[in-house]
Amino acid sequence: MATTPASTAAHPAPASSPAPTTTVVEPVPASGQHTVQKGETLYAVARKYGLRPRT
Repeated sequence: MATTPASTAAHPAPASSPAPTTTVVEPVPASGQHTVQKGETLYAVARKYGLRPRT
């Protein structure tokens, strides 16, 4: 006599989502001024404050 294994419903494990990324944005100075350092670009300054430069 042949036996068959009991069947069980397999539930796939939930897909793991990547860990959320965080971006550190320095607060904008109260004066609204930034002293540009040698070699700094407009793009780098804008990103530092969480902004996008206008073109």
